Amino acid sequence: MVLTLEARKRIEDGRWNAMSELESLLFTYGLEYPKVVHKGTDPQGWDVSDWGPQNAERLYGIYASYAVTICDQRRKEGLSPTPQELLADVLLACENVRPSHPELVNSSDFRTHILEVLKDEKELANLRPRQCDPLFWRHFSCEKTSKTSRFRDYSVNKFVSLSVPAGCTNRDVVERIAEESDIPLDSLPDDLNLPVFSRGRAIFGFAGDEFDQIADNYDNIQWWLSDGGLNMAIVSPSRPPSIPTFDDLMQDIHGSSGSGGPESDPARVPLPALLREAEGRTADPKLRKKLVAVLQYQRYFEDLRVLKAACKRYQTPALLEQQFPNLDVWAPLDDADKADIAKGNFQPGLFAWSLVKRVIGLSGHHNRTLKNYRSALRKAGLL
Repeated sequence: MVLTLEARKRIEDGRWNAMSELESLLFTYGLEYPKVVHKGTDPQGWDVSDWGPQNAERLYGIYASYAVTICDQRRKEGLSPTPQELLADVLLACENVRPSHPELVNSSDFRTHILEVLKDEKELANLRPRQCDPLFWRHFSCEKTSKTSRFRDYSVNKFVSLSVPAGCTNRDVVERIAEESDIPLDSLPDDLNLPVFSRGRAIFGFAGDEFDQIADNYDNIQWWLSDGGLNMAIVSPSRPPSIPTFDDLMQDIHGSSGSGGPESDPARVPLPALLREAEGRTADPKLRKKLVAVLQYQRYFEDLRVLKAACKRYQTPALLEQQFPNLDVWAPLDDADKADIAKGNFQPGLFAWSLVKRVIGLSGHHNRTLKNYRSALRKAGLL
């Protein structure tokens, strides 16, 4: 079968979205089952680590879900991929999607598991997502949604895979998702006409999830379903309860230094001065190194949280630097980092620690090191 250029593009866009979701699942798995665990310190005070136990059933299931997703993408375009072809894609993902698990490539048990899943249509149905969960929608108004609207289930059950060309706005994206989901438009705000995206957008997910993610780019916006279809509107500011974000969870795990943004704190001490003062608080070189690393992390984390919110309005590195010139985090960033920040393609907690590791020359991918540093500093009375 000869695919059109547009079909090939949809398959490739869907594959990249599936890899992004796989990366998130693997990172969450790694937090619970780290490859390397800290065992303590040796008599000389050096950290001692060992390989951590793994949950093979859960890990296999994560990669099996990825296989099912790319299988569905290709079937939707009229292809009939074989289990062996899909297995080859999964093995590439084991090596190339971070955090990687290259040890699975030569595992006969893993290969057998993936092939059995792909050959069993019943197992495919069990792994294939049937609907999204409205409990995770932060901007959906259940009160305003009509109890008699026939479109209520569409937002939960309709899965869309589409692309919108360059020069589009969020309004264009919403209209395309609604069209693909058979949900008519009742009312949309003019706010959706900005920003205008210089690149095309690839959408792969449930309609309700996608509507809510778009709403997340605007202040005080809600969406709901009337008898006439989809509605979005700017509403009066309120503080409804919300599910914590990933970065909130990272803050609970690693800690952060405060509640106010750095740009609003006139008493904020410049980072070089803060680090010089910290170095004089202990004569132990190992504790000094850990204290400096944690203080750098806290400062970078504060700054990156500001940029995470600001990048929705200031969408180029130049504009962000112009608006927030005094942030300490600019110093370790290269041009690629700044481009990612302008696009919002980062998580402040993880990005902050990766910058600290880059500055102090700490190797490895193990993020539990930060928690160990903080624990040692608390025992020494330095935090």
